[in-house]
Amino acid sequence: VIDGVPRFGTNTTEGEMRLSDLNPDDIESISVLKDAAAAAVYGARAANGVILVQTKRATGNQKVSVNYRGQFNLQQATNLPEFLNAYEFAKLYNRALENSPSAVGMIRTHSNPNVYGDENLIDYLDKFGYSMIHSLSVSGGNNFVKYYMSGGYTNTKGLYSGVGRDRYNYSM
Repeated sequence: VIDGVPRFGTNTTEGEMRLSDLNPDDIESISVLKDAAAAAVYGARAANGVILVQTKRATGNQKVSVNYRGQFNLQQATNLPEFLNAYEFAKLYNRALENSPSAVGMIRTHSNPNVYGDENLIDYLDKFGYSMIHSLSVSGGNNFVKYYMSGGYTNTKGLYSGVGRDRYNYSM
């Protein structure tokens, strides 16, 4: 439940905001209701409990306040495993099964690479990954008008080559 509105969607095709779509800098408080308290208010859909999220709001007679948060994270794999090549793996696999020697020949001759590939998948990993997070919010107001607006941008590039994500979010 975000700001008193139940959110049951698992995707945004129905126009509902998921909890994962919410900018963490916009969260003021989180509460958890479970057992009878959740069922009394939200019925059978709350059988496993309810997470209540309250987002930030402007307060009365507040000067204009501008907040910015920028963050840069760097990631690196600490320990990568060493793998056998396909032929050595097949020999050990056949020794364990003791009755399927035909696969070893296909692996040795690379005659079926889609099933018995001989690539080191660690080569597809980059040495470093990173993420950049930027968040900007503006709030203020007086006795008649109160406002809180925020926007965020996240760019992530993981260790796996060619995999990344850009995420934009805003709140008014």
